[in-house]
Amino acid sequence: MSFGVSYPSPLHWPPYNEFRIFRPLYDFNTTMASSNPKESTRRPHKKSRYGCKSCKTRRLKCDEIKPTCAYCLRHSIQCEYLLLPLNNHALQALPTKKLPLPTTATVTRRNAHFSRPVPRNPISFYFPTSISATVSGTNEALEFRLFQHFINITDVPQLFSACNISLWIIQLACRHRSVMEALLGVSAFHLRSSFPSSSSAFPTSTIPESKSEREVIKASHHYMGIAIATHRKLIIEEGVTEKTADAVLGSCLFITYHAAGSQKFLNQARNSALFSSSNIERHRETCRVPLHWFVPMKSLKDMINLAATYVQNEGMRTLLEWEEANFRVILQNETSPDPDNDYSTTFNFLLDDLPTDALDYKIYALCTKYLNILGGGEITKFILKFPALVPPRFVELLREKDMRMMGIVGYFLMLVRRADHEKHLWWMAGAVENDWEGMKYAYESDEVWNKRMEWARREIEGGEFIDFEIGEALARG
Repeated sequence: MSFGVSYPSPLHWPPYNEFRIFRPLYDFNTTMASSNPKESTRRPHKKSRYGCKSCKTRRLKCDEIKPTCAYCLRHSIQCEYLLLPLNNHALQALPTKKLPLPTTATVTRRNAHFSRPVPRNPISFYFPTSISATVSGTNEALEFRLFQHFINITDVPQLFSACNISLWIIQLACRHRSVMEALLGVSAFHLRSSFPSSSSAFPTSTIPESKSEREVIKASHHYMGIAIATHRKLIIEEGVTEKTADAVLGSCLFITYHAAGSQKFLNQARNSALFSSSNIERHRETCRVPLHWFVPMKSLKDMINLAATYVQNEGMRTLLEWEEANFRVILQNETSPDPDNDYSTTFNFLLDDLPTDALDYKIYALCTKYLNILGGGEITKFILKFPALVPPRFVELLREKDMRMMGIVGYFLMLVRRADHEKHLWWMAGAVENDWEGMKYAYESDEVWNKRMEWARREIEGGEFIDFEIGEALARG
């Protein structure tokens, strides 16, 4: 049925590109599509991924302003953030920075086996929900928050400088629940310092008003307590083997961090008005010596030496060997003096007025020599190895509150503060100031040592960084 209209036969149709019966319709649609701005472009929209609990509960877009978002501020309600935004820089590869050695001659003597570059394998961060299946929903949310917080704060080179140990230990925590417990405990301890009542070197001892702060404090003790118990049980029952070395070493590192950094929450600053300046012996008896630096660090060094040969990760094993080899080279002149290594004698003022035939002279001289070696130039980063080097007699004298040994420890704390300024040691915020506070009244009560500790006092209390020659002159009065 043609309705009076004649159509050409399909056999006589022109080619498709010449057949224009649908062309106007096509051009019309194309023109309309390109002229409609709503269809060609989309309005930019930023999703709220890390909003507060209140906004998420009400399904509102949170502006993520810290510490209180606009919605919570407008309605006068408590604003709590569950998730913290990831720091993208933490996932970037770290610079291939090697440990500096004192002289070129020293570098040539290093074993070629330890000069190989440390391989870096790509690493992904994921929270091991499978190992936390028995944890309640509320605790699991807190654990994820603490895990994410730890990733954020470790975006700096730590104790080891050839590669970031945090990359290895985070991956280790994702495989071993015991290491994860220790990680969460340290993360909660650090997160606690972000609250106003705990941010100073001398936090208050009152119960915090904030519910979030109380939860973080409880989590810090809870997870670290479990980690210590698990760590102890693992060593007693299985020892340090190829199967357990990674978990044992990882937990040991975290426990050491926690022991060194958490002292400011255990010790309160003293009120100097309560003590008479004339009672020197009372000042010495009531002072607080930082033994926590020396016993845990000594144990950590022994554990590293024991577990290093069993560590499964080849890069980490090479790193531990490389660190130990370099450190031995730095200390080589202790047994065989090298004329090429001209170490300073800056801290020899700590031996002033001490006869060479005095009791324990060799102990004082050895510890002072370590300060001279580790306190110079770029080697200052090795100062954290000082507690592991001192002999057992050092700890005994410090426990007896020997004034000269306390003076050596005071300058050790000064050098630790310098290393913290350079390396940003997140786990020891406020620790140096708190430990110094525990001993400074004993220094002030002794006229000789009050002058001798002036250099350390200016750096730790005043925040200065004084040239070594000027500092030595200050100490000698």
